[in-house]
Amino acid sequence: MRWITIFFLFTNTLLSQFTYSGYIYNSNGSGAVNVPVKLYKRTTSTSANQNTSVRIFKTHNSNGSTNQYAQYPSTRTEMDRCFNTAYSNTVLYWSGTISGAYSLNFNQYTTLTTGGASVPNGGDYYSTEVTFTFTPKETGTYTFGLTSDDGGDLWLVNSGSVIEWYGGKGTGQYLYGSVNLTKGVAYSFIARMQEYGGGDGLYVIWKRPSQSSYSYQSDEIGGTTTTTSAWTLDATSNTTSAGYYSFSRPVVAGNEWYIQMDLPALVQLLTTADGLSVVNNILGKSSINGLTYHVFDLNNDSKINVADEYYLLGRKSGRFTNWKSTVPYARFHTTAEYNAIKAATSNVRATYPGLSSVTTSTLTSGGTLNYYLIAPGFAGQVTY
Repeated sequence: MRWITIFFLFTNTLLSQFTYSGYIYNSNGSGAVNVPVKLYKRTTSTSANQNTSVRIFKTHNSNGSTNQYAQYPSTRTEMDRCFNTAYSNTVLYWSGTISGAYSLNFNQYTTLTTGGASVPNGGDYYSTEVTFTFTPKETGTYTFGLTSDDGGDLWLVNSGSVIEWYGGKGTGQYLYGSVNLTKGVAYSFIARMQEYGGGDGLYVIWKRPSQSSYSYQSDEIGGTTTTTSAWTLDATSNTTSAGYYSFSRPVVAGNEWYIQMDLPALVQLLTTADGLSVVNNILGKSSINGLTYHVFDLNNDSKINVADEYYLLGRKSGRFTNWKSTVPYARFHTTAEYNAIKAATSNVRATYPGLSSVTTSTLTSGGTLNYYLIAPGFAGQVTY
């Protein structure tokens, strides 16, 4: 069995219904009856996340060595060495994506590991770099607070330092810095900490222009996650006796649609009238055009003669199960192709061979797509 697959992709966020319709015209008779047209749907949804990009380094040669930098950096330049693998005592140990609820809120390394990261040296001699997207809910002055064990800093990419607080210390006391931000704009920040030995941790908190207290506010951290469902069959429309199909389906934001048409098996019901049609063309009793060749040139020699009658009667009697290999079982043609075939006065099968499957680009709800089915050999109705 040959079949046709037509994909219609459609995304509709405004209309309450997805509608589409069309015809599968049977050019050899009264219509393609009960051709199942299947409508498939998938949905794409977007949700917020707290994702941050994290890199964790082994520092101080993993044993406390201070031959390349101090135990506790006192400047940003010294802090940078704890993240610079050009220094042999600094080695990238792990990188990945974890929630800011872990990477920007921890008082010991096990919080990082709970979030999915790996931390070297049992939580000693390491540094953590957290790059995160910050999308403010308000416009105005945001004030950030940072505490870390040991040194830490906060940097607004393409702007500069917000907070720098280095040296050997524990968490608990905060240093603050302010920046002006615009509501809805995605900013990139980098928070860092380095740990020599003992306790460890990093906390980043802030208050919005309208707020009086500080906290970690998850709805301003991270980006979005897009989830696309698998394609599922949503509805089937069987063509009417006129070949008509139609859909009207509820739409939600993010819906996409495609339509698949499978050509059912053609029932072999060639009749004497089909054979007489070939004879009438041979005898000149019927006018011949391009469609005549598409329908009755059954051996594809660009002639309508006794050989074609032989093929038709042989298949009608069951002697043959197919036409000549170069003559298709059936093909679908666009309206423009079908009209061009009818207007031709010679065999244009090579020019308009038709298609056994069709894939379209994105379509708009409310549109119509029609195809003509030409089944060689049949002068009357083609049955499915």
